[in-house]
Amino acid sequence: MALVRCDKHNIPYNEANPRGCPACAQEAKGSDASVMQELARVSRTIRKPDIDKPSAPVPPPPKEPTTPKAPQRDQTLSEMFAGANVRRTPAPMSVPVEPTWSAARAIKEQIGASKVLAWGIPAAVVMIGFLFFSSGPNFVVEPHPADFTGTPRPLPVEPGVPIEAVFSALGTQPPQPNPDSPRVERYSYGEGLAVDAFNGAIYALTYSLPNRSWRGILIGATEQRIRGALTLLGTISESGTRNRPAPRTRDGYLTYPSVDDRPAVQLQIQVRPPNGCFDVIVDMSPKILGLLIDGDARYAVVARGNAPQEWVSSRVRVINRAIAGPYAPGRAC
Repeated sequence: MALVRCDKHNIPYNEANPRGCPACAQEAKGSDASVMQELARVSRTIRKPDIDKPSAPVPPPPKEPTTPKAPQRDQTLSEMFAGANVRRTPAPMSVPVEPTWSAARAIKEQIGASKVLAWGIPAAVVMIGFLFFSSGPNFVVEPHPADFTGTPRPLPVEPGVPIEAVFSALGTQPPQPNPDSPRVERYSYGEGLAVDAFNGAIYALTYSLPNRSWRGILIGATEQRIRGALTLLGTISESGTRNRPAPRTRDGYLTYPSVDDRPAVQLQIQVRPPNGCFDVIVDMSPKILGLLIDGDARYAVVARGNAPQEWVSSRVRVINRAIAGPYAPGRAC
C-alpha cells in the first residue's frame, strides 16, 4: 500500500484510508485544526524515507576457519564400557613459580644501582688492599723457655744418694732405658724432668722446666742470676760460642730458622771433696720471644729491631763424678 501526502496540510497518509487526510477529516468534523496544522508543520521537517528504494543487504559475519575433522567411526561395545569405567583425572594445575630472592638483589633494590657502583667499588679496593698488606708475616707471642710467675719447687735430691730418695720426693716410676747408655736406668717425670740411676744410686739429674730448681738454679733465669747461683758452688768455666750462627733480620725482627738453630754456651762448675763430687752444667741460649709465621715457614724471634738478645738458662744437668758414666769421662774422685 502506498503513502500519499496531503496538498493542503502536507501530511502523509495511507491512500487506502477512507478518511483521507487526518487533518482534513478533523476540519470536516469542526474540530480545532491548529493541532493538526502543527503536526503538518513538524512533519515537513522530517526527512521522507525512501520507501520505494530497497535497503542495502547486511553482509554475513565472517566464518571462522575450521580444521577438517577426521572421519569418525562407531565405537564398539567393549570400547564404550571401557570408557565408562576409566576414572578421568583433572588436568594438573600450573603452579606459578615465585622468583628466587637473593641478598644482592635486595641490597641493590634498596640502595639503587648507582649507589652500589659508588660504594661497592671503593669497598672492594679497600678490601683487596687490606688482604694484600695483611698477608705478610705475622708475629705470635710464644716465649721459650716459657715464662713462670710462681715460686719454683726445689728438687731435694743429690747425686750419689739412693734412688729411693727420688721416689719419696717425686713418686715411684718404672725404669726406662737411657738413650745414651744401656747401663744407666732412666726415671722420667714428664717431659723436661728425668733422673738417671746406676747401680741403684742417682747418677744424673736433668731438668728444663721453669717451675723446678736445684740449689737456686732456675730455668729461664737471666745469665746474671745464673752466674750468681753457680758462684756459690765453685769457679765458673764457659764453653761454646755466642756469635755463631748469626741471626737474620726479617720484617723488623731478629730471627733464627728454628729454636735448635740458636747459638748456645755452657756454664760449668766442678765441686770436689770435701764439698761433694759432682759437676753442674747450665746451657745458655738467647730467649725466644715468639714465632714469626710467613706462610708455611716458622722463624724463632729473639729480639725486636736492634734490641740486644737476652741470654737465659734453657737446661740444667747435675752429674755424679764419683762413678764413670756416659755424661763425663771417667771418675773424678
